[in-house]
Amino acid sequence: MEKHKKWCLYTLSVIATILITIASATAIIDPFFHFHGPLKNIPYSLNQQSYINPGIVSHFEYDSLITGSSMTENFKTSYFKKVLGSNAIKVPYSGASVKNMNIILERALKSNPNLKTVYLGLDLPMLIDDPDKTRYPLPYYLYDSSLFSKVQYLLNKDVFFQIGYNILNALKGVSSDLFDDYSYWNNSYTFSQFTVMSSYLNEKKADRQQLTLDSAIRLTHDNLYTNLLPLIESYPNTDFIIFYPPYSILYWHLSHMENELSVLEYSTKVLLPYNNVRLFLFQNVSDIVTNLYNYKDYTHYCADINNLMVDCFKNGTHKLTAENYEAELVKMKDLVRNFDYGILFGESNPFIGENDFIKYLAKLSDARYITFIVTRSDSPVSIDDVLKKQYAYSGFDNCSSFGYVAVLNGNSVIIKESHDEAISFNNKVYELSVNMVSEKRKDKNYMEVTINDVKYTTNQDGVNIVVYDTELQRVMDNIALNISDNTINRR
Repeated sequence: MEKHKKWCLYTLSVIATILITIASATAIIDPFFHFHGPLKNIPYSLNQQSYINPGIVSHFEYDSLITGSSMTENFKTSYFKKVLGSNAIKVPYSGASVKNMNIILERALKSNPNLKTVYLGLDLPMLIDDPDKTRYPLPYYLYDSSLFSKVQYLLNKDVFFQIGYNILNALKGVSSDLFDDYSYWNNSYTFSQFTVMSSYLNEKKADRQQLTLDSAIRLTHDNLYTNLLPLIESYPNTDFIIFYPPYSILYWHLSHMENELSVLEYSTKVLLPYNNVRLFLFQNVSDIVTNLYNYKDYTHYCADINNLMVDCFKNGTHKLTAENYEAELVKMKDLVRNFDYGILFGESNPFIGENDFIKYLAKLSDARYITFIVTRSDSPVSIDDVLKKQYAYSGFDNCSSFGYVAVLNGNSVIIKESHDEAISFNNKVYELSVNMVSEKRKDKNYMEVTINDVKYTTNQDGVNIVVYDTELQRVMDNIALNISDNTINRR
């Protein structure tokens, strides 16, 4: 009996020691910042938004906070510092609901009396969602300070595994993630008209939620008055910079347009009267939303657009006021109702549905089109003599160099350069600011055509061609022409 008792005591002491060790390691390293901010010599990984965000807002030093859905994930806090002089943190929630925003903002505002400015991306789908639900289940033990929650965190196996990951990174000499990198996905996707149209066509086949106008307005009211306005009213010394992210024009073609335009108008009228709210509308910026080369799908834009919005927060461009909001909303409605969607679907665009390379190149002889051509190959570019006539429409001749850059207006050559070394053209073509590159980067062929700061090539193998319509003042298509088999590729 005595021996059995000793064994039980020994076992319990071992278990207690293990639990104390786990709890101590968790409390000291604290991978999700439940008790304190990051330690200097421990590399922390900023990931798992729902787990790490409450710790960030509770224990980091900051005067500004950026939050919202995936539309805010490509913001860089370093750019906020550069443009606005703010010490910002970023706590996004992919696919967020307004309830998500309420929970994290309430925690931040209570934890940090020095929080001066909140930058909040307010998506229209958020406003017509259930005001009492988060998009995904939250680990609520990380969102409160009860004793039970602390114990649940200290003895959580997933947290302990994260500690092991942090220690392993420390041994490898890996540094902590920066807020610039937190949930940043810009470099992982292709931004082009073709990829956006592909995502649109897939989404169009799926069932979408249908709401009556009354239901949409009721949900918007409940979300605002339950989740946002109480915070705005309770913290009058905190500025809330609220912005409507710029979905592409295709979003409106796919959505219940009139309902969502009414939601936009209703929420604007509710938010504008507050002295500590500054409201920005980017949905009606035609140069952004009608140019699908800014997007990876029909809603998600590239990081350049995030930077542009920060510039606007600084200079006040696209800010809504009591004096201008009605005109801006009319501009928004006119844009989505009157845009020629045939440019994207083909009825008003002779290029995007054309896959016969001879017919495609022949169309470029029209003087309304400016053609930008760039290629870089591991062997000299050569064109079959039989096809010279067809390729001549594009101005692309039988060169024998590794690189080639050309700009044509119809059949007239504006510039043409061909040689083995890197080629760079950076100049005005009519009123367009153009940058063209043909070179090796990291031992790989690299080709680029950028017009007015928007990149239009996807660096495909072959002859990269970008077609600009001078009458419509927009890029109509980009392709890669494979000379070996005379096929047209898009990406």
